[in-house]
Amino acid sequence: MGQMTVGLLYGCELPKFPKSMGDEPVSDLIWRWEKASKIKPTSNGPRIRHEWEGGRDLIGVWVAIGGSGKDDAPCFLENAVLLSDLFGLFSNRVSQAQKLWDRFAAYVAEHERISFPLPRLWLTPAEVA
Repeated sequence: MGQMTVGLLYGCELPKFPKSMGDEPVSDLIWRWEKASKIKPTSNGPRIRHEWEGGRDLIGVWVAIGGSGKDDAPCFLENAVLLSDLFGLFSNRVSQAQKLWDRFAAYVAEHERISFPLPRLWLTPAEVA
């Protein structure tokens, strides 16, 4: 097990995937999306991620994550902040995450015929190293 941290993820819980999608449906889905979108595995910036460390099976985009710089997300958090102020603190990154999520969800709906629940901001643990 690697280094654990906490972060904000914009996304949703994974829906059930058809068995016909194989053994690794989430990884395969993200791979097909990245290929269609011409996102290279080595490229920086926001990415669609599958996260499961917090007892929920989530898919989404990191808005902020502790100490890692994963996907170029800002560090979460260096100073104390009121929970009610989190959205404003990371509003630019939330906007980026929403745009990427909308493109991803539209691709999945069109090409895979899968609908996701409405995305929300999740506070979740994550493995970063």
